[in-house]
Amino acid sequence: MARTKIAVGLSGGIDSSVAAYLLIKQGFDVVGITMQIWDGSLPLQDIGMSACYGPGEGRDIAAAGEHAKRLAIPHHVIPLSSEFRKEVLDYFRQEYLAGRTPNPCVKCNASLKFGLMLEYARKSGVQFDKFATGHYARTQIDEGSGRVLLLKGVDGGKDQSYFLSRLNQDQLRMVTFPLGEKTKEEVRKLADEYGWKHLVEKPESQNFIEAKDYSVLFKDTPVTAGPILDMQGRKLGEHRGIIRYTVGQRKGVGLAGRENPMYVIRI
Repeated sequence: MARTKIAVGLSGGIDSSVAAYLLIKQGFDVVGITMQIWDGSLPLQDIGMSACYGPGEGRDIAAAGEHAKRLAIPHHVIPLSSEFRKEVLDYFRQEYLAGRTPNPCVKCNASLKFGLMLEYARKSGVQFDKFATGHYARTQIDEGSGRVLLLKGVDGGKDQSYFLSRLNQDQLRMVTFPLGEKTKEEVRKLADEYGWKHLVEKPESQNFIEAKDYSVLFKDTPVTAGPILDMQGRKLGEHRGIIRYTVGQRKGVGLAGRENPMYVIRI
């Protein structure tokens, strides 16, 4: 019988690479796919940080290709720059300007990584039965309803189910998470055993864009300063434009040196 073919979303990092490695060991026919989203539309510079969006993306794509070569699996790069700009960057700007806190990862996973990337990959001729990523999460069929449940990964310190919370039933039925039952330490040991010591030592990235702050996303948006008020309406200071603040923020608000920490509770 033909082996189940699984496409793995390769990012060039330790988690997705180990996920592919585990699936190969389990006997699956594996192919790697990677999104290409950087288009140079923002004035970002390659400052050496690993981030989802920025001029350093080429390094990550090259790393994903090298890991695929080491695993002896095909690797395909799927261009999605215009779709990312529309689905993620525009959404991010709109939420910030409305005084809300966006989550670009949640949006990107549902719309692009588990959506358009797979659709475009199939259209380009890549064949696969299932899709896998290196997320620390699990799925389970509910016997009563037949629905697919999204569960936390066993490693509570690395659980990423929240970032997958917008996946629909069709997406959940197709996905598998090889790292869901493993801890981060176990994944590091597997990478070390396979000879990927550089991945074990590589700092993990949690950056959305390759920049020190998000103000670059609003380069064409007029920024208006205004008052910082407490809950009684008393003025405490001046803010530098709402694009520089988010609900829950404490550092960088400009109210240091007070008796108690001050948090942004509303914009």
